[in-house]
Amino acid sequence: MVHKNCGLGRALVGFVTSVASAAAFAQCPFNVDGTGATDATRDGLLLTRYAQGLRNAQLVAGTGASPSTVATNIIANTAQLDINGNGLFDVDDAAVISRVLIGFANSSLLPTGKAGEFSTRSDATAIQRYVAGGCALTTPAIIVAANRPSAIDAARFLTQSTFGASAASINAFNALAPDASVSGSVHKQKASRWIDNQITATRGPTHFSYLLARQAEVNAFNNTVPPPVTPLVFAVFSSEVMRESFWQQTLKYNDQLRQRLVFALTQIMVISSNGGVTSVYDQAGYVDMLSQNALSNPVGGFGSFRALLGGVALSSAQGNFLDHLRNDGNAVYPNENFAREILQLFSIGLTQLDDTGAPLPNSPPTYDEDTVKGFARAFTGFSYDDPNTGVNSNGVTHPYWFWSPDTITLGANILPDVTAWARPMRAYAGRHSVDAKQLLRYTTYPGAVLACTAAIAAAGNTPTLPALVRTRVSGSNNGTTSQDATDTVEKAIDNIFCHPTLGPYISKSLIRFFTTSTPTPGYVRRVTDVFNNNGSNVRGDMRAVMRAILLDDEALAPLTTLAPADQPKFGKLKEPMLRLSAILRAFDATSSSGRYKIHNINSVEFGINQGPLQSPSVFNFFHPEFSPPGPVAMRSALAPEFEITTTTSIAATANFLGGIVTRNESDSNFTQSGSASFSGTCNTDVSPPVRTDCLAWNLSDMYSLVDNTAGMIDYLNVVYAQGNLSATAISKFVAALDTAHPLTPLPANATASQIVTWQGRKRDRVKAAMWLVSQSPDFQIQR
Repeated sequence: MVHKNCGLGRALVGFVTSVASAAAFAQCPFNVDGTGATDATRDGLLLTRYAQGLRNAQLVAGTGASPSTVATNIIANTAQLDINGNGLFDVDDAAVISRVLIGFANSSLLPTGKAGEFSTRSDATAIQRYVAGGCALTTPAIIVAANRPSAIDAARFLTQSTFGASAASINAFNALAPDASVSGSVHKQKASRWIDNQITATRGPTHFSYLLARQAEVNAFNNTVPPPVTPLVFAVFSSEVMRESFWQQTLKYNDQLRQRLVFALTQIMVISSNGGVTSVYDQAGYVDMLSQNALSNPVGGFGSFRALLGGVALSSAQGNFLDHLRNDGNAVYPNENFAREILQLFSIGLTQLDDTGAPLPNSPPTYDEDTVKGFARAFTGFSYDDPNTGVNSNGVTHPYWFWSPDTITLGANILPDVTAWARPMRAYAGRHSVDAKQLLRYTTYPGAVLACTAAIAAAGNTPTLPALVRTRVSGSNNGTTSQDATDTVEKAIDNIFCHPTLGPYISKSLIRFFTTSTPTPGYVRRVTDVFNNNGSNVRGDMRAVMRAILLDDEALAPLTTLAPADQPKFGKLKEPMLRLSAILRAFDATSSSGRYKIHNINSVEFGINQGPLQSPSVFNFFHPEFSPPGPVAMRSALAPEFEITTTTSIAATANFLGGIVTRNESDSNFTQSGSASFSGTCNTDVSPPVRTDCLAWNLSDMYSLVDNTAGMIDYLNVVYAQGNLSATAISKFVAALDTAHPLTPLPANATASQIVTWQGRKRDRVKAAMWLVSQSPDFQIQR
């Protein structure tokens, strides 16, 4: 994308003319004097003069050409001569053509000036490809009739597995070589290849590193202690800074499957800035931990879900959120919050399930109060990982139970260590409960495959950890060692990990976040089978689980796989955040500064009623088995996301998302492409404009279709709605767009005022098309 006032020379840095010979651009209509031969001396001069506004005798002076012939040829071929695709033939286009004809290859010789508003070819590669291809006007590949079915299939899959599809990601998906090891359709084989690529995709910089970079900026700005010395005073960022990092990764990182899985996990194993997790570093450390383990390679017989459970149990963010950080085993009744929620919400739920996710008949609850108390004792004895050792000036021995990462002890060389928020909590001697600990009691039901080692499985048969016999040292030290606490937590996590309900509970939860809110029992069973055993006797392998969820035939082809009664139940309402990300990713929304200040979106009245790590409680934004009254409930279907779809939020979300796609140029940053500026230093109403943190997208495909109303709607139908718009909806959208925003041809020899008006109409047509489709139920419902 190109800034409105950037020079075309800068926009085309690196442009190397590979079309200097006449044969290479023979199909381009550069021969405007009608002689049959294209040359820079005469045609280049004529094109430049015409673009400068010269006409009649002034246009052809010294060339011997006919002014009427030149004008007629240029007017007839304006669309092809519009090299940068801004809808006009202007001096920038003429200058590029002249240099191409002469054979210049040095980018410093390219013209200066702006690249043009509403450009469809605004970078060197696109312009070079266009000229080398004979100036052929093309239709975006995703709506070419021959490509459209595969584009829709790709868009459906990418909507299920990423934060939103785009023409580029659709084309990249369909360019993949099929995975012949997978039986089924070519689409399924490409989906398998895509998943493999995502599993091995390199993780980008972490959320924590983003915060440290912001910290370095603060240090530099304040001219405080230079890196790498830890500053005495660190920046106390608001949670919005973590959300900047979230949106940066969501919109720009390539490991989209990991990103979507982590997003789902943050809603299963919830933490929230609305309760206890006030440190933005703590939030970042938690999400990074989930990201590290989400698609990790199972090692030593343990699946990555085992690593997730262990990571969550020792996370300081969870420790703060659910009160087991500094949960002292010396207390008569240790805090039970985390013990209760790791069972009820993070792993097995309240009811024992069979492998289809259905409650086992006549079975007792998965746990009772004695179990909660036992796990509460098991998770005692942990606090922040204090890296300091020895005795400080106050006589406190480190590592210190009450130390915090933001602690400053002047004169004792104890400085803040924010990286402790990214490390697991550590066990402290004397703080772990010595009491017996009742864990989960269970037996395997017929047909269950646990893929647990004998040692782990034995925990289900001997679920009580006996009391520890230790000699008390003092009132705050009951004689337990740090290894006592560590060993107990490992056994407690193993006990949960091998519970037979874990597989169906987690499998069903993840299916609901990715593909459908009401999976069939068969779908859940197939995924559960993989969770229980990935085929190599490994349990909880999240790589295998995600393959099972996304490659299941119900997910890939519900209309040909599901029974007629189940077909209407398939799909889900996109969460508000997924609607927002889909709108922005569809057109490669990019921040000019690299900071994604998409702030204050969780308001129910003015936002979208959802935001990263902003759940109102540990129970997430919505209950996983919520069913709105009416047609959904009557079909015995579920639709959890409708729980936050209230009369107030419907209007607010529509206004918020609609406002993004309909912002005026004065609200945007790149007039070439349109944008949505949310907050921060992004103000285009001042002179000169401030675009430090503006967010812009590339609407070049839409501008290339601006005079093709049906083409614009179909493009959005594929990218936004995965081909789900009905013929009736398309017809009504086309009629509405042509009625409200007709686009009449730009007059020959148009005045500057007429050009501005015409470009405004062009922009309005694109905005209106995006508004219509993004507000449609077919965009909001994932099918």
